[in-house]
Amino acid sequence: MTKLNKKDIQAWLDATQDVKKIKQKNSHVEKSEFFYTNDMHFSKLKHESEIAYTATMLEKDKFLESDFRTKHASHSQDDIKSARKSVDKKLQLKLKNGDIRYQDRIDLHGMLLKQAKDSLVYFLQTSQQMGLKCVLVIHGKGTNTESNIGQIKQQIPYWLENLDCVLSFTSALPKHGGTGAMYVLLRRIEKQR
Repeated sequence: MTKLNKKDIQAWLDATQDVKKIKQKNSHVEKSEFFYTNDMHFSKLKHESEIAYTATMLEKDKFLESDFRTKHASHSQDDIKSARKSVDKKLQLKLKNGDIRYQDRIDLHGMLLKQAKDSLVYFLQTSQQMGLKCVLVIHGKGTNTESNIGQIKQQIPYWLENLDCVLSFTSALPKHGGTGAMYVLLRRIEKQR
């Protein structure tokens, strides 16, 4: 995992300082102080490369050995939850109940799979470098798809399990997006002496 230095983080913050919020369709999603986005986020383009990417790149992630205990979703309304074996059950329950306030969020709606994965990885690594403890990831439910579950929602547990910065994740409370979003608990960075 590449660690971001303070100069890179500051460059990112400077580059995104003029980003304006877009009117949200989902008024039930609680507003937060921060909001991560990028120019490609709102692209509604779907093309063959997304299918090819799913078939090759993402399939290999599913079979990597992990120390997570995961409940994956098979339907758009299913909860997703997982935690590393070392994470305390009380901490997992606090995360699930929304008792750990999220400090930033990312919305992956409308992104292609590769773009969503890359954006998510960058967002989580940057959040960890900034010392954030909990973030909200909005992935959508995918209720308008043939399989009745979104591709991003299906893949996101595998992506998160393979990131060292992630300790635990669970579907969010209804006021934060319900089964179309999740809280992600981040590992603290060990301070070098």
